[in-house]
Formats: sequence, structure tokens, C-alpha cells
Amino acid sequence: MKMKWMAVFAIAAITGCATPQYTVLGAAPHGTQTTQGVQDWPELSSWESVEGAQKDVAIIVAIEDYAFLPDVPGAIQNANDWENYFRKARGMKEVYTLTDKAATSEEIQRFVAQAVANADKDAALWFVFIGHGAALTDGSDGAIIGMDAQQTITSIQARSLPRKSLIASLEAGKQARTMVVLDACFSGRDPEGKLLAEGTQPVVPISKPMATTKGTLVFSAAAGDEVAGQLPGSTRPAFSYLLLGGLRGWASDPGTDISAGDMDLWLKQQFRQIRGRQQTPNVEGNSDIVLARATEEDPGVARMMRGEVTKTVVTNTNTTGETRIDTGHLEFTQPKDWAIGPVGMGVILYLTNTYGAGEISVTRMAMSPNQGAAWIQGSSDPEYGAAGIGHVKIAGPERVVWGKTTGVISAWDDPDPNFAAQYVHFDTYQAGAVFRFTLKAGAAGIEEAAPVFEELVSTSEFK
Repeated sequence: MKMKWMAVFAIAAITGCATPQYTVLGAAPHGTQTTQGVQDWPELSSWESVEGAQKDVAIIVAIEDYAFLPDVPGAIQNANDWENYFRKARGMKEVYTLTDKAATSEEIQRFVAQAVANADKDAALWFVFIGHGAALTDGSDGAIIGMDAQQTITSIQARSLPRKSLIASLEAGKQARTMVVLDACFSGRDPEGKLLAEGTQPVVPISKPMATTKGTLVFSAAAGDEVAGQLPGSTRPAFSYLLLGGLRGWASDPGTDISAGDMDLWLKQQFRQIRGRQQTPNVEGNSDIVLARATEEDPGVARMMRGEVTKTVVTNTNTTGETRIDTGHLEFTQPKDWAIGPVGMGVILYLTNTYGAGEISVTRMAMSPNQGAAWIQGSSDPEYGAAGIGHVKIAGPERVVWGKTTGVISAWDDPDPNFAAQYVHFDTYQAGAVFRFTLKAGAAGIEEAAPVFEELVSTSEFK
């Protein structure tokens, strides 16, 4: 590395220093640009906390990573949002969340029994399931499938929990209300419509409604012969996401109560907007039961379901007026108090600071993905260099993510007293090339320049 830097400086002296090939783009814009596209679905993780203890109890089961069946992308993200809702917006102290490996049919039943035993007579017991469902082979009922079911009808039947049995177990408690949310279809198919048990006869679709007691509500994602799919433009299961959004206020006017009947009507209206998929949600039970009070306006769900909205895109996260520079291969924000210097020998960017010794360079090496991976891996050798003069590794390599860029970072020391310095390398493979960001300084300078180095990588766009 030392010889490389010496060679760069020697060429610069002979040629009178290469002129930097940069384009100054000017100060970064402060505004936004609107482009046509599908709007990002709003986040549902933030809820206003309520004061006081709440006696309601909730069980959340989300299976995203089935052991043998197709995965259910977004299931855990939805579950996390539901947990935040229960703990913050409803003030619950007792929320059980089972995900992936923990969500076998035995564990689900065990936690149902525990929640039922703790349910208060004046409270509500919630059960939320996000995963796969199937019908019993005789078509008499649907069942939620545990995470360890294999891709055979026999295993699916054995490792599942029938809806009627589940609801009967939940209703055994002394709670005043039982709320059951089933974000699963009972047609025996995954969100793409493929059979869960390949090579076997399809499970028999069910169409019988659930018989519920006066205090029980059952929220179902789809009819018995339909597929419960994802949000348009997203991997998240649509039903449990929209039901939670409805509880946030989307299902009614702000400041009004949301009843089970309001929710049923609103959900059906939204799912009718989806193009290319038939999915009919349903809410069974007393339609007059009040679920929540609306606090947030509908963000335009019907249009998002159709994919007919514009998306506001922030053109640049830098809104403090720094200058953006384009090297032809790299666009970046010029760090404050750092000046652009000469380049050459594959170096596309060279910066020096004005408050002390310190240099940052960026080298671009066009490589295939395999070559790039091997090169980055090779940089983790204990020593490297030329003609037997190498640098000694003192830290790393470590995989890090800076901004939107993933790379490998390592630190090196040059033991030669005439060229004493430390180096930090950040290597990343982007846009068909290895980009090596190098920070060179003394020990104190490395520490001082480290935040600038990380910010440079974080604000860079590769071309």
C-alpha cells in the first residue's frame, strides 16, 4: 500500500498533477420530487401510549419461516405491529407472541390455555394468527397450520389446530369479549395460489360460517376457497395489516367509534379494489361491538389497493446545503473542511482535510461479482503489499452497513518509521466494480476523521 501511494505521488509530480474529472452538481436540493408509482404502505409500528393498567390479554402467532411449507413473508413484521398496538394503544401488560420455531400446534394450545386462565371477566381476550391455513379433509372445518407441518395432507392435518377447537378453547375463559383474527386462507394454498402439499389431492375448501357466541368476533381473511394474499406492491399479508390500520382509524371518520360492522364493511370495500385476485374478508359475530375509536384518517387505502397513486420520493437526504460531486463513477457529498486533490492510478477520488494530516481516497476496480468477492475476501490476509513491504492488520475484517452500502471494513498499520501511518479500508462491490475507500492518517487523525469517512460512504451513490 505504501508503494502504491508513492507511485501515485510520483506520477502526479511528473504530469503536473492530473486534473480532477469532477462535475459540481451544486448544493443538494431541499425539496422533494413527485414521481408516478405505487405509494409505500404506511408504517403501523408507532402508537400513542395510553395510561393505566389494562386487563385485556393477547396471543399473537406469526409464522414467516415454516420448516417445510412455503414461507409467509411479512408475517413477523405484521405481528410486531400488532404487539405494539396491544401494548401501547390498548395498554396491555400481558401479550404472548409466538413466532416461527416456537409456533407449533402444541405451543399454541399451551399459551391459549395460559391466557384463558389469566383472562379477567371484564376484559377482552385477543388471538391473532398470521400464517398458513388448510381445511380438514372432510371439509367440516378449517385449521391453522403449525410451523413444523410437512408437505403432505397427513402431516398438515396432524400438525394443525382446527378453528372450532381453537375458538372453543378461547371461549372457555371468563372474559367478556373474545376477538379472533385469522390471517390465513383455508383453501390449502400459499399466497401465490400453489398447493401447500404438492403432489397430493387439494384439501377440500370450506364454506360454512363459524358459529360464535354473543361476545365473540371472528375476523377471517378470505372465503374458504380463496387465497389470502399480500398487499399490492408489498410482501406483507394484507388482511392483518389492513385490519390493524382499520383499528387505527382508517375504517371510520376521525373521532367516531369503529364497530365490528363498520370494520366488516370497510374491509370488504378495500379488498374489492385489488386487481387480479378474489379475496373476501369476513367479520362474524355481533356487529354492534365497538372495537376502537378512530384517531387517524384513511391514507387512501382504496387507491393503494388499485395501485393508482403517486409516490413522493425524496431526491436527496442531504438537506443542509453541502455540495454534491459527480466523478463519473461515484456521486458523493463533499465533506466539510475536506478539499479535492489530484487523482490517478485507478484512484477516482482523493480528499485531504484542512485541519490536520489525513487523506481519503477511493479506488475503483472493474471486476466480475466472483472476482470482486474473492478480492474483498483476500484483503483480510494478515499482511499484504508489494516487494515484501506490507501492512500489518490490526483490526477486522468486519462486515458493516453504512447508509445503504454494505461492505467489509479492516484496519492496518505501516510499521516503517519513515512512513508511519494507519489505514482503514472499506471495500464494497457496487455497480460492477470493487470500490475501496481508504482513510490514511496517524492514530489520532484516524479517530478524528472516522466519522467523516463513514459519512462519505453513507452519502455515496455508485455508477
